[in-house]
Parts: sequence; structure tokens; C-alpha cells
Amino acid sequence: MIKLAQNGNEIADCFHVMKQLCTELAEASFVSLVRELMSDGYQLAYLRDEIQVVCVAGFKISKNLFFGKHLYVEDLSTLDSE
Repeated sequence: MIKLAQNGNEIADCFHVMKQLCTELAEASFVSLVRELMSDGYQLAYLRDEIQVVCVAGFKISKNLFFGKHLYVEDLSTLDSE
């Protein structure tokens, strides 16, 4: 089931998947960075299997004159299966 990351632990669990997309991310500042983005409307959705998070999507729901209400995906990453 897809869930929204709401607390620090859920956000932190998404780090290893998001790091594959944004290799410059630092684990120590990841939770605070995501919380800062959340204050501007960013949301972080994740999907986990029995063990770990396997997919994350960072997105915003916005509204403007041209598109009306819309969802914009800013970040999308899946776990590398190696």
C-alpha cells in the first residue's frame, strides 16, 4: 500500500531509495530537508515491501490558471534491484 511519509522515521526510511536519484543527498540532513520542502507543499509518498521502502515519489498538488488543479511529480525513484 502506498503511504505518505508523515514523521521523521518514515522520511528517513525513504533516504536509501531517494539517494539513488539524488546522489548528492546527505543522510544526516535528509529528514530536515524534506520537512522544509513539506512546509512549501511537498509530499513524499512511498511503497514498501516486507523489508524496506522500494519506491518513493516527491510531489506537489498545485493550482494555477493554465492547468487548474494538478499534481506535479518532482522526484521519482525505485530501489535498484542489483
